[in-house]
Amino acid sequence: MKKRTRITKPGQSPIPVFLHLSKVQKSNRYPFLTFLKTIFPLYYIHTHDVKQKKSNEEKGHMNRMITIKNKSRTITSGTIILTCVILFLLLASKVMKSKDMLHIDTIIVSSFEKIKGIFPSELMLVITTIGSIKWLGASVIFLACGLLFVKRDYGATMFILLVPLGGGFINRLLKHLYARERPSIVQYVDGTGYSFPSGHATGSMVLYGCLIYLVVRGTLTLKVKWVLAIIFSILLLFIGLSRIYFNVHYPSDVLGGYLLGFAWILLCILVFELLLKLEVKRKITNL
Repeated sequence: MKKRTRITKPGQSPIPVFLHLSKVQKSNRYPFLTFLKTIFPLYYIHTHDVKQKKSNEEKGHMNRMITIKNKSRTITSGTIILTCVILFLLLASKVMKSKDMLHIDTIIVSSFEKIKGIFPSELMLVITTIGSIKWLGASVIFLACGLLFVKRDYGATMFILLVPLGGGFINRLLKHLYARERPSIVQYVDGTGYSFPSGHATGSMVLYGCLIYLVVRGTLTLKVKWVLAIIFSILLLFIGLSRIYFNVHYPSDVLGGYLLGFAWILLCILVFELLLKLEVKRKITNL
């Protein structure tokens, strides 16, 4: 009499096929497939092995593509981060040597004075307020609550909370390290404390950079993504200009804040993307 085909698993002894049918019959999610498994167990086993082999090949190909794509992004992001850090350190070294206006500050301020009159003071006051610590902090809390309770996106919630918090801490540390005095003290526009790098420029670059990143990664249409990214970018630019407008920062302070914020947000995005890659690979492996 012909022996029944046996199923073997690594580390287990061969078990007759029919002993596994009771386990198969427990799954009633797909009744027709359960019926086929019961009537044609040998056919199912062979077909399952072939599909599993193809599935493993597809997983391997997907993993290779993800690895290549992420390596390219990592190299590009790392290069940009390194460039920003080098430029920031070069600028900071000049600030340390000369606490007063740098040559680049003189050029930018003299050029800005010629067009300063076209910007209404009320508008610039609103713009500089949007870059203040209180406004940025309230925005972070509001966005975090929306992502957590509405979207249920825990990863994005942690991202929008931790990245601005870390950027603010680094900015505060560097301000005390370089201890550059402001060109003037104006309290009603939050123009107090040390000057370099600009906290408004750093904070707005980090927060609105986070928003641009989340928008680009979101499910909105391409047109809407472009519109929002342009709006946030223009807002970033005008927040920095508003600090020069009210004479509470040198242009080099604003430039240093932008470089610091851009390097920090890119570094955080790089780490976040690497964590997402690991999560995607884990899910593919568990398919």
